[in-house]
Amino acid sequence: MRSKELIDRLRTEQEEAFTTDVVVHEVCYVLSASTHYSLTHQDIRDRLYPILALPALRLANKSLCLEALNIFASGEKIDFSDALSVAYVRNGLADGIYSFDRKLDNVPDANRLDV
Repeated sequence: MRSKELIDRLRTEQEEAFTTDVVVHEVCYVLSASTHYSLTHQDIRDRLYPILALPALRLANKSLCLEALNIFASGEKIDFSDALSVAYVRNGLADGIYSFDRKLDNVPDANRLDV
C-alpha cells in the first residue's frame, strides 16, 4: 500500500519524485514476465502511462518514455528498450537502430540497421 500512498501524494502534488527510463524498463520487464505478473504490453501501458504523466513525477526524456510506452503496447511485441530506441528514431534523435532483432522490421519508422 505504500506505493499507492506515494502515487496519491504525487497526484495531489504534495510530493515530487524522480525516476529514470532504466527503472521504467525494469518495471515493464517484471510486469510482463511470465514468472511474475504476465501482464500484456497494453495492460502495462494502461497502468504506467497515467503515473508517468503526472507532473510531480520527474523523468528525464518523459515525452520519449511516454511515446515508447505507446510503441511498446502497439502491434509487434518488443521490449521497452527497443520501443524507446524507436521513439528516439521517430523524433530524429537517432538515424536507426543496429539490431539483430528482425521484429523491429515490423515496427513503423524503426529503421533497423543490419549489424
